[in-house]
Amino acid sequence: MENFFIFKGVKIHYLSFGSGETTLFLHGWEGSIDSFLFVANEINGHKILIDLPPFGQSEDLIEVWTLYDYIACVKSLLEKLNVSKYNIVAHSFGGRIALILATSTNVNKMVLTGCAGIKDKSLKLKCKVFKHKIKKRLHKFKLISSKKMENAGSSDYIKLDNTMKQTFNNIINLDLRKTLKYVDCEVLLIWGAKDNATPLKDAKLMNKKLKNSGLYVFDNGSHFAYIEYGKSFIDAVKLFFKV
Repeated sequence: MENFFIFKGVKIHYLSFGSGETTLFLHGWEGSIDSFLFVANEINGHKILIDLPPFGQSEDLIEVWTLYDYIACVKSLLEKLNVSKYNIVAHSFGGRIALILATSTNVNKMVLTGCAGIKDKSLKLKCKVFKHKIKKRLHKFKLISSKKMENAGSSDYIKLDNTMKQTFNNIINLDLRKTLKYVDCEVLLIWGAKDNATPLKDAKLMNKKLKNSGLYVFDNGSHFAYIEYGKSFIDAVKLFFKV
């Protein structure tokens, strides 16, 4: 059933269909319900998919959110649907939400693909951040134009409005590696070896830190390996969840 609910003044779109054991699907940044609908349609049980705002058919945010607002939003939907125990399939940004949710006993099992949450502390990133801070200071003193300042961020960041820029910063600046030890459920990590957004080294770190996890790698897969190898991904989800 397709429906909407209100959270923090925002109208949020979701799908809920099927019966039996529940699987919650959480898409990546700028994704939507369609990101995982092809998987949900192929597995048994009760499936829940949500357009994390402001993406898909959900409304724009009316205030700055943190990752924990997104978590509260998902929990609100689960409570609305009277779901207490569930599996999770999540990609990228959705994986951040999943990792926090899985620190409770409500999550049975999780499949994470291209999961975000490990903040890159490499010298390259530190240099990039430093350069951006320098540009901000130069802009403050009117030594570079506003146009150059607007082009100083990533492509994802540049096109966001101020509310979403602050929301985006709140999310990507949160390092979840210390959260991993509190995840007790079984986790299957599915990754693309050529993932440039959440590199394979992140998957290996997660696999090492999570108490009960396994890692499967598609050698030619990108950040969207779950789509590129759709049938194999679906088969893995079915086998892992036994649905």
